Amino acid sequence: MKKHQKLISVVLSALMLTSAFTVVPTFAAELQAEQCVGGDLPASGSTANCRWTFNETTGLLTITGSGEMDLDKYFVNGNTKVKEIIIGNGITSISPYTFYGAYGLKKVTIPYSVEKIGNYAFEFCKDLETVVTDQTGMSKLKTIGGGAFYGCESLKSFNMNQGLTSISYSAFVNTGITTFVIPESVKTLGEHCIGFNYENSEYTKVEETVIYGVRDTAAETYANNHEFTFYGTTWEFNTITGVLNIYGKGEMELPQYWMDFLYENAKDVTRIIIDDRITTVSAYAFYYGTAVDTVFLPENLTKIETYAFEFCKKLKNLTLPQSTKSIGNGAFYGCTSLNKVTINEGLKSIARAAFVNTALTSVKIPKSVTYIGDYALGYTYQNKTYTKVDGFTIYGDRGTEAERYAKANGFNFVAQEYIQNVNVSFAEPAADETVSFAVYKDNYDCGFITSLFVQNGTGLEFNYKKNGSSTYMKPGDVFQAGTAYTATVWLSTSKENTFFDDELEVYFNGKKANVQKITSGIVCATLEYTAQEKYIPGDVNENGYVDIGDATMIQYHLADLLDAPLTENQRKAADFDDDGEITIGDATMIQYYLADLFYG
Repeated sequence: MKKHQKLISVVLSALMLTSAFTVVPTFAAELQAEQCVGGDLPASGSTANCRWTFNETTGLLTITGSGEMDLDKYFVNGNTKVKEIIIGNGITSISPYTFYGAYGLKKVTIPYSVEKIGNYAFEFCKDLETVVTDQTGMSKLKTIGGGAFYGCESLKSFNMNQGLTSISYSAFVNTGITTFVIPESVKTLGEHCIGFNYENSEYTKVEETVIYGVRDTAAETYANNHEFTFYGTTWEFNTITGVLNIYGKGEMELPQYWMDFLYENAKDVTRIIIDDRITTVSAYAFYYGTAVDTVFLPENLTKIETYAFEFCKKLKNLTLPQSTKSIGNGAFYGCTSLNKVTINEGLKSIARAAFVNTALTSVKIPKSVTYIGDYALGYTYQNKTYTKVDGFTIYGDRGTEAERYAKANGFNFVAQEYIQNVNVSFAEPAADETVSFAVYKDNYDCGFITSLFVQNGTGLEFNYKKNGSSTYMKPGDVFQAGTAYTATVWLSTSKENTFFDDELEVYFNGKKANVQKITSGIVCATLEYTAQEKYIPGDVNENGYVDIGDATMIQYHLADLLDAPLTENQRKAADFDDDGEITIGDATMIQYYLADLFYG
């Protein structure tokens, strides 16, 4: 005890000398080490907010309740019989020093309701190996207090959730953790909070410390200030759903064989979602993700690097974003279930063996691809020998790299046809007319788009919807004058290997429609019309037939002698020669028509 008192005197003297200049954390490690006497813990008990039960045989301590934990300081101080602690959902904080000195503690489960881990909460739990935090993406943890896990020398990892905002001073000093994944949400990293040991009143840096974080955040600043190795990518893995979220900006920064190292051959990761801000998938990043069946690539992806998804054996379907420019060597090597790849216009290169040992039997390669490496497509590899996939087919454009590669390797090549212009003729909406879907073939560049389908089907589909409503009009509905109707045509290719070109234009009765590309073989074209009152050409006085009075009425209109201006339908009827204006020629043509002298 005298030795301990002497140590206290030294520390207090040091504090008095330095207190005027800086704040030095006071560790229970130095001041109270001999208070850990291993007292017995009652089998059960309660406080205002908490209840606990302790099974001395199994070593399990269960704490339930609601609100802030209000257990005494040093609640399990020095107790070597507590092997596992489970904190129930509803507890919102873990109070300071509560589990200090639980020397026999090996595992702690912290629920998603906990928002704060107090100062020195688990200090000197030297046998603590596992801290289970919520991994469903619902964790509310915001703050890890100063020295919270100080001296947990057996602790090798700690999952930090998205939403965590601060890690206080010396939180993970003297632990076994050398790899830290710091979420972008963390704004404050206290002095020496990670990557340091503390002994003889001095901090020493753990040189092998690696920090993963998003660029331009507190994590990068901390790493740079202390010269730790830094990777600009973080992740969050949901053990229940199997979803692995990858976060970052710019190039993905993950070391080779990262998946293998982190997740024991990634046996539990089934779905990967990559942050849209990421522009590259790094080499070997998801190597040997044997359970991965779905990958969501980022919208801004430009490059997939060497062997990025090698041996992701359950991956079946892949769509490359339009921003993708290159696929690296062996990027999808050994993805034995991969049977469909959608390559959008914009890709420029596919490197050597990129799709070897997959389930692909055909692929469509856009004309933007200017380089395809050796054995990139259509091959298997076994016993140091490349073998062609029987019947492998490449669809592409004449005179492109796709055709060159197909012919050079003896694969089937099917040249694609494109449609660039479609003209649709139909009766525009007129008041009191019933809806019909008569669409007439008119100057199609490709004659295989000829048929009409009111419901879904291959070919040409045509519909109206009224005033932008989501419900389409049905045959037999009546058009109403002055009402806006949106005409919609879906065009889909019914001939194999035929696609709509990016420059496709659709015309409704000569009027250019708005075209939306749905897929490479389906487009949707729309144009808005307003239903007009019906009129009879030449019947200006609207008596139901053309007579001399109509010619006279045109003359009165031109002389400005009418009692009221012509209505819109009367103006249309008066333009008998259909030249877009009303002239004396229209009155003359009506007279010719009545005299049976009109041959137009």
